[in-house]
Amino acid sequence: MAAATAAALAALALVAQDGSTLRAAPGAQAAVLAPLPAGELLEVRGQRLDHLQVWSHRLERGGYVKAS
Repeated sequence: MAAATAAALAALALVAQDGSTLRAAPGAQAAVLAPLPAGELLEVRGQRLDHLQVWSHRLERGGYVKAS
């Protein structure tokens, strides 16, 4: 039952523009882990500063993207 509750609470984000990047930490100076194409679906796992902490199931990698 806990897994069903966790799945129901999952938030998703859609990358709106090409040129967005998945970063290792929140901030403009953080290392870029991967470029994200427009239309990429990300699972939102938290927020820190003005960035979202996300997980990309396609890349099987987590990181941060700018919230705006």
